[in-house]
Amino acid sequence: MTGMARHALTVTFRNQGDKDVDVSVLAVQSVLGNFAPRPERLLLAPTQTAALDNMFSANATSFEAVQLTVTVRSSGQTETVVVSMRATERIPPVPETSPARR
Repeated sequence: MTGMARHALTVTFRNQGDKDVDVSVLAVQSVLGNFAPRPERLLLAPTQTAALDNMFSANATSFEAVQLTVTVRSSGQTETVVVSMRATERIPPVPETSPARR
């Protein structure tokens, strides 16, 4: 691999209600890949925020913004939302590696 771009996606949820919310994250999809969200379940108290583990993509496409489709279930209802994410920080490319010499 030589100089492949890496992207890290961070998804954060915030409970804006006045009761605890139990959210199951079923899918996270984008042109950068389809991701297995971890943790799969978040329990949020009122005003609490929690983030999924960073999701990494080795997709070589550069972007300033990408559409991210997130499917969640809470209180027995499933909802899919599309959010626009903007690049906030550049992650350096993976350095070029050369074969080991014997």
